[in-house]
Amino acid sequence: MQTKEPRPLNLPVLIAILFALTVAYHLGNALTGKSLYRPQHLSTALEYAHGSINLWQPVISGFNANGTPTPLEFPVWQAAAGLAFKLAGSTWYGWANLVSLLFFATALWPFYQLACRQMGKRAAGWALAFFLAEPLIVIYAGKAATDGFCLVVVIWFHYFADRMIQTGQLRWWPPLVLLACLCAVSKLPFFMVAGLVAACMLILKQNWSWRRWVLLVSAGAIATVVF
Repeated sequence: MQTKEPRPLNLPVLIAILFALTVAYHLGNALTGKSLYRPQHLSTALEYAHGSINLWQPVISGFNANGTPTPLEFPVWQAAAGLAFKLAGSTWYGWANLVSLLFFATALWPFYQLACRQMGKRAAGWALAFFLAEPLIVIYAGKAATDGFCLVVVIWFHYFADRMIQTGQLRWWPPLVLLACLCAVSKLPFFMVAGLVAACMLILKQNWSWRRWVLLVSAGAIATVVF
């Protein structure tokens, strides 16, 4: 009796389903009034929704008595969520979850490209699938907080770091510096890990070109000064 060979799993479909489930999880929770959020980040977005959006004057509701600006991470995500609230004309927390999901979606392509260069297309597809299935990533992807945004910045930083390491071309340095600075002022631990991983990437490349090291170290130095 002849047996049929099992069909190979369609990875793009699996990836699409995993991402759709993540979106459904967060928006479903928001629709039932159980939105996932971090209070100190969402409160700043709500302040922006009710007033002007000023990146230099972030305010955490209830943190101080007189509403003066409160030092915290550079509030890019908070400003984006505040703008979403304004455009929607509503402070439904689901809009903030949607902003996080949109930011997260932009990181899938560079993640896949990084994996492709390291392991090939098939393995990269599986890497992306397992990435989307990771519970902590599912939470970060749509939580109304800066965590997912910072993860996105790190992934893009590594994408440009990889391009610079592979080619040694100066054109990859400006976006690398910009993302390093954004990472440093958004969440310092993420910046430290991103820099360490980028250095390991260069070492594993076994290319001791002084040009590549100068470009990478100078990007980290500028970000440190900005911080």
